[in-house]
Amino acid sequence: MIVLTPDFPCIGCGKCAEACSHGVIRMVKNEEGKLRPVVQFSSCRYCRACRWACPVIPKEEV
Repeated sequence: MIVLTPDFPCIGCGKCAEACSHGVIRMVKNEEGKLRPVVQFSSCRYCRACRWACPVIPKEEV
């Protein structure tokens, strides 16, 4: 699962949402108009597909 903290450098690419086969991640515009992933944590299966798809997270941290 991707947890967005204030220091997480999300680029808004949507690859995490595309990779989520459970459909718990959707891309939503924030107050600045930038796309950010919103995760429905109660339905997350912790499969880590979103982390593997993210171009920002180093693969050794997945």
